Amino acid sequence: MPFFDGARGRVFYRHWPAAQPVSTIVFLHGFSEHSGLYERYAAALNARGISLWSLDHIGHGRSDGPRGHVETIDDLVRNAENLLAVVPAQPHRPARGVRGILPPTLP
Repeated sequence: MPFFDGARGRVFYRHWPAAQPVSTIVFLHGFSEHSGLYERYAAALNARGISLWSLDHIGHGRSDGPRGHVETIDDLVRNAENLLAVVPAQPHRPARGVRGILPPTLP
């Protein structure tokens, strides 16, 4: 399973690659969720040629940390930056989940 070293422990991430990708989305789930909840969303995007990347925030899903606990917003930003470093293409990000609270400094 893929992990990277995050702000406060190991962060689990997923990649659902499209067979012939025309675009890539990096998706950040909301609180009390995890990336595994979005399998159907990923399949629908993949069918349209869109690859999807997502992580489990610290304290969520398969990532380290006390369940449901996020220490700081800066930790979320740092982990999102770490995920973006793994993604090979410039993503398009939908406004969903914690994206509304992350700063526009992310690429």
